Amino acid sequence: MKKDSFKKYAILFSFIIIIIAVFFLHHSSNTKVPFLNDKISEKSLSPFLFRQEVKYYDINFNTSYNTRHNKIILTEWNKHLEDKIKVDTLEYFLFNENAEKKIQEIYNLNQHKKKSHLKFDETSNFFEFIYFAKKIEKSSVSSKYSWNYNNVDFPLVNNDVINQLLLKYETLEDQFLRNRYWFQIIKAYFYSQQKENLLSFFEKTKNSEPKNALYYRALSYCAGIYKQQNNQAKANYIYSVIYENNIDSRAEIANNFYIKDNKSFYESLLFTKNNNEKIALWSLYGFRADKKIAIEEIYKLNPKSPHLDYLLPKLINEEETRLNSLVITPILLNINTTKANVDMDLVSLVNQISIEEKIANPDLWKIASAYLSIFYDASIANSKLEVLKNTGHNDEIRALKLLCKIAKLRKQASSYKIIYPELDWLYKTKTESELYNLKDIQDYCLIHMNYINNIGQKTK
Repeated sequence: MKKDSFKKYAILFSFIIIIIAVFFLHHSSNTKVPFLNDKISEKSLSPFLFRQEVKYYDINFNTSYNTRHNKIILTEWNKHLEDKIKVDTLEYFLFNENAEKKIQEIYNLNQHKKKSHLKFDETSNFFEFIYFAKKIEKSSVSSKYSWNYNNVDFPLVNNDVINQLLLKYETLEDQFLRNRYWFQIIKAYFYSQQKENLLSFFEKTKNSEPKNALYYRALSYCAGIYKQQNNQAKANYIYSVIYENNIDSRAEIANNFYIKDNKSFYESLLFTKNNNEKIALWSLYGFRADKKIAIEEIYKLNPKSPHLDYLLPKLINEEETRLNSLVITPILLNINTTKANVDMDLVSLVNQISIEEKIANPDLWKIASAYLSIFYDASIANSKLEVLKNTGHNDEIRALKLLCKIAKLRKQASSYKIIYPELDWLYKTKTESELYNLKDIQDYCLIHMNYINNIGQKTK
C-alpha cells in the first residue's frame, strides 16, 4: 500500500519537475511569508504584505490612482442629497468625463434661476459645485502619479476660478458644501500659479474644518508643497500624520514617503507631538528603510502597536529573499548555507519579543520565531511549535511542522515516508476556504518535491 502510495507521489513529483524552476523564481519574489500575513489585526496594513519587490497587493496605482476616492465621494453625496438624484445618475455626473457638457447646460440654467430669484435647492447646489470641481479636475487628473510636477505639462487653474471658490466658501452656510469647497480651494491652489497661498489658507482655516477624509487629502497637498520646496523632513512628518489618522490612504502615503537621508528622517521626528506620531514615522521608515530598527523603536514606544505586526512579515520577507539569493536550490535543502548566513540579530529580536509577550498578537510572534528557526535548526523550530496550544492557528502550525520535516529529510534519506500523511492532509483533506490560508505552504512544499522524489528513487 505504501509502495503504491509512493509511486503515486513519485508520478506527481515527476510531473511538476518541469515547472519547479519557473515556479521557484516566482515564489522567491512574489509570494507572502507563510502563515504570518493573515494574522495581523489591522486590515488597513494588509496591502503592505507582499515581498519587497512588489510592495503592495490589491492596489494598482497605474489604473486606479484617479478613482481611489470615488466610493466615499459617491456615498457622501448620495447621503447629503437624500436620493434626490438617482445613484447611477449621480455617479455619472461625478466621475464620467463625458458629463461635462450636460453639467455646463444645467449650470447655465441654474444661473438663470438665480438671476430670476427662483428657488435654489440642494440639487442646484450640487450642479454648481460639480461645475467648479470639473474645472479643477482638468488639472488634477491629467497630472502624473507623484508630487514631482517639474517636468509635467498640465493646465493651471485660472485665478478667477479660485476667487469664485473663495467667495462660495465664505458665504455658504451649509457645512457639507462648505467643506467641499474648502477642499477644492486647496486643490485649486496646488494646481495654479498661487501655490504659495495653499499653506497659508490651510493654516488659517484648518481648525474650522472636520478632520475627515477631505481634511487628510488636503493635508497631502500641503505635504506635496513642502516636498516641492525640498523640505522633505516636514513633508514626511505630514505624511506620517495622514498615515496614522486616515487608514484608507496608507498605501498611497507610503508610496509618497521618501527618506532622503537619516538626517532628514530624524528631523521629521522633531516635529512629532506624541508617541503615535513617532510610531507612524517609524513604521514608514521600516517600509522604506530598516525594518529591524523600526521594530526596535516602535517596540520601545508601544509594544502593542499593530504596526509591529505588519513589519514582522516584511522583515522575514526580506530575510528570506536574502537567504534565497545565496543558494540555487530551495533554501530548506541548504540548511548548512542558511544556518551559516541567517541574521542571528534578527532571530534574537523576534525571539525576545515573542518571549516577553508584551505585544498585542503573541501567537504571531511565536509562530514567526519558530519559522525563522527552521533556517538554522529544524529541531528547535519543531520544539517551539510543539508548545503552541489552543492558538486558533492549528492548521498553520501543523503545516510549519511539515516544513521542519522536509528540512530534516536531507539528513536521513529513508525518512521520506514520514511526510506522506502530512501531504495527504495538506492536499486532500482541506476545503478550498481552508486552503486559502495554507496556499503558501503548499507552494513551499511544491518547491521541494523534486528533492523528495529523488530521495524516493534512491531508496526504492
